[in-house]
Amino acid sequence: MSVRSSWQLFLFRWREFLRTPEIIFWVLVFPCLTLLVLGMAFRPAPPEPIPVLVAIAPGDLVAEALAASLAGPELRVIQATPEEAQRKLRRGEAALLVRPSGERVGTVRSGDIQVSAPGEPVLQGDPTNPETRAARLIVQAALAKAAGHPAPIGKDEQVTTRGARYIDWLVPGLLGMQIMNGSLWGLGFGLVEVRAKRLLKRFAVTPMSRLEFLLAHAAQRFLVVALEAAVMFVFARLVFDVPMEGSWLAFALAAGLGTLAFCGIGVLVAARPRTTEVAAMVMNLPMLPQMILSGVFFSAARFPDWFQPFVQALPLTALNDAMRAVQNEGAGIGGIAHELAILAVWSVVTWVIGLKLFRWT
Repeated sequence: MSVRSSWQLFLFRWREFLRTPEIIFWVLVFPCLTLLVLGMAFRPAPPEPIPVLVAIAPGDLVAEALAASLAGPELRVIQATPEEAQRKLRRGEAALLVRPSGERVGTVRSGDIQVSAPGEPVLQGDPTNPETRAARLIVQAALAKAAGHPAPIGKDEQVTTRGARYIDWLVPGLLGMQIMNGSLWGLGFGLVEVRAKRLLKRFAVTPMSRLEFLLAHAAQRFLVVALEAAVMFVFARLVFDVPMEGSWLAFALAAGLGTLAFCGIGVLVAARPRTTEVAAMVMNLPMLPQMILSGVFFSAARFPDWFQPFVQALPLTALNDAMRAVQNEGAGIGGIAHELAILAVWSVVTWVIGLKLFRWT
């Protein structure tokens, strides 16, 4: 090939690039937006307080005093009943649970009320979680300072039971992420790849409708994603002994609705792009935010309260919460009805809009 031919081919590719506005956006604008968001999230600032749970039974003045002694810039104290505190700890909403000891060593007078004083508080958490270890040191130092004690205070109670470990919390999140990735890439990217090869327009002249065509592709992805999720969960169960406290039917229903919702998003993403390059860039728009916001590697409860309605409305958040509730807390279908409703809404809306926008060419 001569130099002139190479130059003409280069000009052709460059004009093709400039004539595709979506590529320009994803190549030039989107990286800057990503840098802006991540720069704001990780800008130099004081470290965020570590969330710590304090179990407080109604009328327990000692536990209330315990919570007050932990107040400070390094800790964000979350007060809850003992039962709710255990649930929040399992859901990863805090790094450590502090509760009064059952041992009674004397009395404490609060106004005109005299109550039994416990021994050293119990610090309950997963020793494999690095944030738990950091929280334990800060809590012990705060308790020692409040008591005027020269040595750290607090009895360690390591959580090693199945369902309360970090790995038990992590596995459903990884399963949810795998379902999202498999559905979006397998269906959405696959459809654009067929369109880029100019094969889709051949189906336009057949009696097959768009709905039948897309449902056939979605059914195939259901089987593939189900196989991937099953292999992943069996591996986690054999290697890490993760539990299944609830119903397999409820777990499968949540996973199935999640797959349907993400297949709908895949159809929506693949409705118009004509090249795989554009499809790959567009695919990151629903995937990347959910991988960060939806509680895959850390609890979505860590985000500010004003941001929670948006986070809780995401399909991956609903899927992860539903599978965690079934796997670790024994929830049934009724216990995850809210999450199932969110996934159902996403499924209907994305499939309806995707079918309207989908084009053969």
